[in-house]
Amino acid sequence: MNGHWNDGTSFTFCCNGYGGSTPSPKVYPGDPQNNSGRTEPVAVNTPGNKKVLLSSGPFNFPAKSKIEWGYAIVFSQDTSMAVNTITQFNQRVQRDVRNIKYYDSKLNKPQCAPTLSYAAAIGIQKNTESKLHVFIYPNPTNSTINIDLEENVKSATVCLLDIAGRKMTESKITNNNHSQLDLSTFENGVYFVEVRENEKVFRTKLIKN
Repeated sequence: MNGHWNDGTSFTFCCNGYGGSTPSPKVYPGDPQNNSGRTEPVAVNTPGNKKVLLSSGPFNFPAKSKIEWGYAIVFSQDTSMAVNTITQFNQRVQRDVRNIKYYDSKLNKPQCAPTLSYAAAIGIQKNTESKLHVFIYPNPTNSTINIDLEENVKSATVCLLDIAGRKMTESKITNNNHSQLDLSTFENGVYFVEVRENEKVFRTKLIKN
C-alpha cells in the first residue's frame, strides 16, 4: 500500500517495476495511450477481473471523536463501436473524473447522513417515501428509451441527469402511462433517469453506448 515490494524495496520505473534506480508510486506508471512506460500489456498481464484495495491514514482517533472520508473509484463504460480506441477511452475516463470532481465540489458533505435532533427517537424507522413503479427499457441503449408507468398519471416530470447530477433534459408525461426519451444526441456514458409525480419519485441508472 506504500509502493513497496515484500522485501521492502520500492516500485521502480523500469526492470518490471523491480530493481531500478528511480522509485515509482505505482506498479504500472506507464501510459497505454502513448504505449510508453510500464503498463499491464508491457507486463504481459492476462486481462481479467481486477480487485481494488484502499487504505487511509495514518491519523489519530481520540475518544468520542469522529472522522469522515470518502473514496471515488472512477471507471468508464467501454464500447464495442468500430471507432473505439485507447485514446477515446482515455478521454472518456478523464471526462468522468472531471464529473466526479464537479459533483464533489458542489456537494462537499456526507451524502448519506440522516438529519437527527436530540429529541428524535433512536432506532430503525420504516422508509415511508412514496415511489413510482416505472419500467425503463432498453438499458443499455444507443438511442431511444421507453418509459412505462404502472398506471396513468395526471402529470409527471421525466429528467435525464449526468453522473454529476446536472440536468441534461426534461419532459412531461400528461394523462398517460408511457413516454419516450431520445438520447441519440448525447455522449456515451452513465446517466440517471428520474421520474417524479408530486412526492412520488423513481430513479434509475442508465447506460448510453
